[in-house]
Amino acid sequence: MNNSKYDPERIHQRKLIINSSIAILVLILVLWGWIHVTHLHRTSTSQQQALMASNEPVVVMFYSKTCPDCHKVAFTANKSSKQGELDAMLKNVTGDSSKQHKVMFVEYQNKDDQKLFDKYNVTQTPTFMILKNGQPQVIKNENGVPSYQYAGNNKTQVKAIYRNLQAIPFVK
Repeated sequence: MNNSKYDPERIHQRKLIINSSIAILVLILVLWGWIHVTHLHRTSTSQQQALMASNEPVVVMFYSKTCPDCHKVAFTANKSSKQGELDAMLKNVTGDSSKQHKVMFVEYQNKDDQKLFDKYNVTQTPTFMILKNGQPQVIKNENGVPSYQYAGNNKTQVKAIYRNLQAIPFVK
C-alpha cells in the first residue's frame, strides 16, 4: 500500500512550495526596504512646525517628486536622517547632544510646503538648508561669504552639511 504522506514526489513538491514562498517573502521585504530608503517622505505640517520652532539644528531638504537629482541624493538624505534619529536616542543614554540633529523633508508639490520654498527663496531642487529656531544657519563660507543653501546632488556636499552641524552651537 502506497502511503501518499511519504511519497517522495509529494515531499519534494511541498519543499519546493515552502522554499519558493520563503524566497518570495524575502524578496518582497528587500524591495519594500529599498523603496523606503531610496524615496523621500514629506515631513508632516505639524512636525514641520515643531521642528521650525526648535532650538536644535534642523537639516531641511527641499525636493520635488519629479526631480531626478532629488532621487539621486535620497539614499544619502535618508541615511543621514536615520543617523540623526539614532544620535537622538544615544543622547538620552549618554547626555551628549553634540551630534544630535533633526531632518525635515519639504515637498514642492504640497501647497503648504510651497510657502516655505517662497519664504526661504528656494528656486531649485534639491536644496539643503540648516534651520535653527526657523532661521537659516551658515552651511559654509566661501571666500568670506556665508552660504545658507546648497543646491545640488553631490553626495559629498550633502554629507558635509550633516557633518557641519557640529559647528552650530546647541542651546538648550
